Amino acid sequence: MVVTAAASGRRNLMFAVRGMHYLDSPPSIAIGVASSSVTGKLIQESGEFAVNAVAGDQAWLLHKGRELSR
Repeated sequence: MVVTAAASGRRNLMFAVRGMHYLDSPPSIAIGVASSSVTGKLIQESGEFAVNAVAGDQAWLLHKGRELSR
């Protein structure tokens, strides 16, 4: 799972530290994001995030995101 967040004109994505199915009704998942990470700080600021599934052939996007967030 990939977690994305944005705030104050900044965007970032990261792999979820932990992710799992939580409830069937309503469909829910639980994720873990370090509060000290860029994504964690953006989530704290905006109060919003998205969870995405990435196909194996899209993994290169994660490396590109890391380069851009430096």
